[in-house]
Amino acid sequence: AVTQAVRALDLILRAGGFGVVVLDVAGAPARAFQTLAPATWLRLAHAIAGQPSSALLVGDAPMGRSARGVSVRLTSARCWTGASPQSRRLAGLDIRAHIEQAQRPIAAKPGWTLRAAV
Repeated sequence: AVTQAVRALDLILRAGGFGVVVLDVAGAPARAFQTLAPATWLRLAHAIAGQPSSALLVGDAPMGRSARGVSVRLTSARCWTGASPQSRRLAGLDIRAHIEQAQRPIAAKPGWTLRAAV
């Protein structure tokens, strides 16, 4: 199924007309990516080159490397309000993005924080 999903992503990228194309493979077993040919990621990079589009691969672990790709790791923490256990409730999430790997040099590896309120 992962192979077919990556092929579909390739076709959509080559068709053009999309600002962002996302392939969510979270929960897929890691061994499913080991069966993909190493040229798969290079082919996807060539498909997106020169297009006004972004391709985003979402997963539980790093899955592939691209000549132009960036790996971003997201972490989150729950934010609670209330002084006692009876009044405690979820106030939001602190979501942080960290650049793990970038093929092109980045002057300073930025980290972003987003506070999402419930």
